[in-house]
Amino acid sequence: MTTLLDPDSAASTTNPVPDANESVSEVMSADEQVAEAGAVVAEPADVKGDVADDSTESSATPGEDHEGHGDASAQTKVVAGDELPVDDGRPLGKIITVFAPKGGAGKTTVSTNLAVVLNASGANRVCLVDIDLEFGDIAIALRLAPTNTLLDYVQATTATADARRAGALTSFQPGLDCVLAPVSPADSEYISAAHVGALLRDLRRHYDFVVVDTPPNLAEHVLEALDIADVHVLLTTPEVTALKNLRLALDMFDLLGYPKQARAILFNKSDKQAGISAAEAADILCMPVSAEVPMSSDIPASVNRGVPVSLATPKHPVAVAIRTLAETSITHGPITAQRRNGRRGLKLRMRSK
Repeated sequence: MTTLLDPDSAASTTNPVPDANESVSEVMSADEQVAEAGAVVAEPADVKGDVADDSTESSATPGEDHEGHGDASAQTKVVAGDELPVDDGRPLGKIITVFAPKGGAGKTTVSTNLAVVLNASGANRVCLVDIDLEFGDIAIALRLAPTNTLLDYVQATTATADARRAGALTSFQPGLDCVLAPVSPADSEYISAAHVGALLRDLRRHYDFVVVDTPPNLAEHVLEALDIADVHVLLTTPEVTALKNLRLALDMFDLLGYPKQARAILFNKSDKQAGISAAEAADILCMPVSAEVPMSSDIPASVNRGVPVSLATPKHPVAVAIRTLAETSITHGPITAQRRNGRRGLKLRMRSK
């Protein structure tokens, strides 16, 4: 059972549209499906590390287990390029993927503050994962040295599951760990969708919540994070370009079979002077807005200090809005931890145009 502490308690914690409904012209044949599946599973020859079949667990810090998460008998198996945890009865944490199809929407700010809110001053174990592989900002936004990154997880192919996971973790505060993006954009080519999926599936067995920060595109590894997420936090801002892109993304999510009940629309940087309200945004998107985060000059200042506003000032309007999102759409929302179908078939059809 997860807990969100009262802001007063948390404050005492110290810290360091155009319509996109285009028709799909043809349905691929069974042979095409088999060919595509084979192509997706194949790994490039120059990848530094592969998804390992790790079956041994040991204690590690950061990332050590608590509250019944520490069953050392858990094993994993590899199926068609994806590492899937064997169901050993342990509770699985929730994966929350934060996504926006347009840059500048505030994904990293929302991700860091959401992780802090869900951590609830250490009451819940949270892992914040940066899969913006080329230009990830979690490290600099939290003033963390990127000594350990996602690339370390990819390269540690001979390590045990615990050692491999621990080698990629960086602690921000008690109960809140981070997996940072690689330092060099060139290293992104060594990290596949299968690596991202394997890491997230492993992390959910050791944390109450896994918050995933993404780049503004639908690359394979981003689709992987969306595939296995329990909640999609989808950002837009009061700009017609941002709303248009999110509307297109929602139509794509429908084609991919992602459930509507897993979506939480966050109207970020809300500003009356922008001329578009949250209600108008909901009409454009044909979906209700789950939370409205006001524009605030305090946010750039908090990023520059490396201290999320939800940690420094829990009663700040931005912090309150993100807390509302967490309580209404995540801690009490539906859990839909299952593999979604349809992505690869859709991609084949799009390529055939």
